[in-house]
Amino acid sequence: LSTLDIAALAGLALGEGAVTPTVQADGEANPATDAERWPNSVFTAPLALPLPVSVAVAASRLTLGEETISNAGLVLDLTADQLAVSELSGVYGDGALSGGFTLSRTGPQANLSADLNLAGASLAALAWERAGDPLATGTLDVGVSVSSTSFTVAGLMSALTGDGSLSVRDGVVRGFNPAPFGLVVDALAAGDAPTEEATQSAFAQHLDAGTLELGDLDGALSIG
Repeated sequence: LSTLDIAALAGLALGEGAVTPTVQADGEANPATDAERWPNSVFTAPLALPLPVSVAVAASRLTLGEETISNAGLVLDLTADQLAVSELSGVYGDGALSGGFTLSRTGPQANLSADLNLAGASLAALAWERAGDPLATGTLDVGVSVSSTSFTVAGLMSALTGDGSLSVRDGVVRGFNPAPFGLVVDALAAGDAPTEEATQSAFAQHLDAGTLELGDLDGALSIG
């Protein structure tokens, strides 16, 4: 395959319309849904299958909204009340993504469980940019195990609980001076009595002028 859409795949288990944004009477996407990025339509009946399906899939691109996993592979198992993706592999943020997830149905309710790992990703590829430059650099390893239960995609995302681990190597945050206070005091002392506006402006300028060396970090994640 050239491109496989994860949302369309999930729609097989969550029902028609459950993975598309809620639309207002004027035809525009619901602003709240737009902001949250997750649809809030109630799940409908899953795809009716006469027999279970199991298939290995390879795709150049695996997409979810604006995010893309390249050189992807997975095993898809689909039954009347469950969609399972296992042996997931691919490249995301210049790192190796692996793991899988399961969506199962109990009447109108859906249960989500997922185990995902990202190894050797580039913070520069994942971080926000300013003037074309990434705000962070370094190497990222992260692993999470999460689960959730709800009647909508938005509900599944907001109710996620789980844990994981995170490691950063040679991390640097750009545009963040860890010690701007002394510089601000010196800058203001050289002029007249500082105003609130002048203090805020000087602080912002000096805070934005440096870099924060993170070095190597290891931590635990708690979700929910």
